[in-house]
Amino acid sequence: MWLDFYCWSIFANLRLCCLVLFWYGTDAPSTPYKEKIRTAIYPGVLTSDKTAKTEILTKAPGSLVALTPKTTLTPRAQSAQANLFPYTASASVCLAGPTNPAAHLTDWGITVSILSALAMTQIPFQTLHAGGIFIRNTASLSICTFVRIYTACILLLSKGMLSNAGLAHHEYVGLVLLIALAQCLLLSVQELSGLFLSLELQSFVLVILCSIYYKNALALEAGRKYFLRSAFSSSLLLLGIGLIYWQTGTTYCPLLSLYVSCSSNEPLLWLGVWLVGLALMWKRAAAPRHLWAADVYSGALSMVSLRISTLPKVAVRLFWVQSWRPIWNNVCGYWLAVFSGASLVVGAVAPLGTYQIKRLLAYSSIGHRGFLLLPLCGGFSGSAAMLVYLIIYLITRLLVWGLMMWSYERSLPLVPGSFAKLVGYAPSVLRTEEEKQLHHTNLNKVATEQNSKQRSRTGNTSVTSLLPSYTGPLVSTANRTNLQYLADLGALNQTSVAGGRCWAFAMWSLAGLPPAAGFFGKLGLFLYALNSAQFWLVGLALASTLLGSVYYLRILKTVYVDMPTGFGLYSHCASPTAYVLAVSLGLLFIGLWRGAPLVLFAHWWSLI
Repeated sequence: MWLDFYCWSIFANLRLCCLVLFWYGTDAPSTPYKEKIRTAIYPGVLTSDKTAKTEILTKAPGSLVALTPKTTLTPRAQSAQANLFPYTASASVCLAGPTNPAAHLTDWGITVSILSALAMTQIPFQTLHAGGIFIRNTASLSICTFVRIYTACILLLSKGMLSNAGLAHHEYVGLVLLIALAQCLLLSVQELSGLFLSLELQSFVLVILCSIYYKNALALEAGRKYFLRSAFSSSLLLLGIGLIYWQTGTTYCPLLSLYVSCSSNEPLLWLGVWLVGLALMWKRAAAPRHLWAADVYSGALSMVSLRISTLPKVAVRLFWVQSWRPIWNNVCGYWLAVFSGASLVVGAVAPLGTYQIKRLLAYSSIGHRGFLLLPLCGGFSGSAAMLVYLIIYLITRLLVWGLMMWSYERSLPLVPGSFAKLVGYAPSVLRTEEEKQLHHTNLNKVATEQNSKQRSRTGNTSVTSLLPSYTGPLVSTANRTNLQYLADLGALNQTSVAGGRCWAFAMWSLAGLPPAAGFFGKLGLFLYALNSAQFWLVGLALASTLLGSVYYLRILKTVYVDMPTGFGLYSHCASPTAYVLAVSLGLLFIGLWRGAPLVLFAHWWSLI
């Protein structure tokens, strides 16, 4: 008992400190920051200096004003400020602290994730916890460390999205860390009751995250569908665990493996194993249990979709490899090839008629589930090949969803005629002062229309301002959105050269083509599957790769070849997002030519 307390006390202290910091940063009486600085200015105040290029469209008393350094107010504005000086003197001075407390809390979440990863080294290896339900060994601790680091990267991307989108959900960081805890428990579980508790903790938090943007009907729909999916899969899991316990009197996986290998005719036991495996396949969104994935991915926020599509599937998959694979292979191992083949077919065919980027990525993830099942279908385990492909896949997903969370501004359609005078075009192709002036005029027109529509619909005011020098538009959240359709990527090689190249390399890696690291991962999977004599499955995987390359290359065609009738542009990338994108892109490029450390780590992990 004291050993359990020592091993878990580090994480308990970190969680307690994190909760205290969250309360200290969000509770109004205790926070040391002035989160929102408001200045009262009457409607109709405009700048008199035309060179400042700052315009306040609509203002009401108590609204937020962001004036540029070179801005000078009109006499009317100066008199208004003089009359309101006793009220606004303290509010017009920025004391300290961020403008978005939710984005500020991600810093604490990142710190806690890194400290938790470092604390893994202080836990004794080969230790049992909670009466043997959980085991801490080298394999689980190494993957838990990777989960913590990956969680920190997701929080970095979320910080940029929370700031750009103006979302203020203080509970987001705590929920993300709670999911990381559930996944670490799932990686260490050795007993089916602990498996159920870990999966339910993860599912409940993900349901909340799917519908956290409650003002969006699609987000609420995604939350309801994920809740129903979790309820049905949990019912199957509980029924399977009950049947297994009825027949064997135990739910401990190593003992179940020995019992299944010795038993010859136990139909209820086989049914229980089948139901548990089916529930785990449902959790992994493997075909034919995949119908919920596209709607949930497209309805939830991008930072939530990234979370759903990566780490939960990793935890379930590694539990399957470590604990459930011997039990499943002794009962109905050939069905794993059926799930793999169905996932490959769905992942190759379904995206061909899809024009929404999130739905395309959802179907793509289903296809990759089929690839990850390849080395587990035969007698040879292939854990090393699966782990190499899994790490490369996670890094690629981090790059793709980071590009989805990059702030995107949808502009007006193209003006017929001169190619240079494009409405909302990027600074890289605006060569003359006349073109830049036209760009500013069109942006102001779009902002005025968007703000008027927003006020008439909600009654709230919004602010639109342009910077003094031409560094791109700073528009309101009404005109700022995220990528939704393939057409939004039109002419991205002209509007954002760096963004276009990142999309090209990410799609190249997902398709499994050199010089990206995805080619290296798929090659290892095919070799291990051939060693298991799964020739028909390898042929199906090759056909799926060829069909999948069609829609991956279709994205590149939209970026580099097509001439769209209307498009938007990437705004300035937040620095946390830029860091994650740069590191992910570098790892994918280096992974193909210098992949020996990753291969050695995968072989070491498979031998533990």
